[in-house]
Amino acid sequence: MARIHVVTEPASRDIRQIAYHIRDREGGRVAARVSSRIHETFEFLAENPGVGHYRADLNEEHHRCWPLWSYLIVYDPTATPLRILRVLHGARDMRTLMGE
Repeated sequence: MARIHVVTEPASRDIRQIAYHIRDREGGRVAARVSSRIHETFEFLAENPGVGHYRADLNEEHHRCWPLWSYLIVYDPTATPLRILRVLHGARDMRTLMGE
C-alpha cells in the first residue's frame, strides 16, 4: 500500500512543464509514461523517505534529493505526509529555482 505524499504547486508546475516539453518533442504517449514514472517515484519516496541524499548547494538540511533520469526530485522526508517540493531538470539553474 502506497504511503501518502503531497505534491506542492511548484512541483506540479515542474511536472506540467516536463510533460509539455516531452509531448512537443516525443509525443503524448512518451509524456504520459514519463509523468507516470515520476508519480511512481513519489510513491517510492513516500514509502522510503530516507533514501535520498542531501545537497547542501541546493536546499535546506532536512530536504532530500532523488535522481530520476535527467531530473532531480527534491522532497521533505520529515513532513507528514511527505512533501514533493520540486522536480527539476539537471540542465536548469537548480540553485535559482530552489530559491523561488
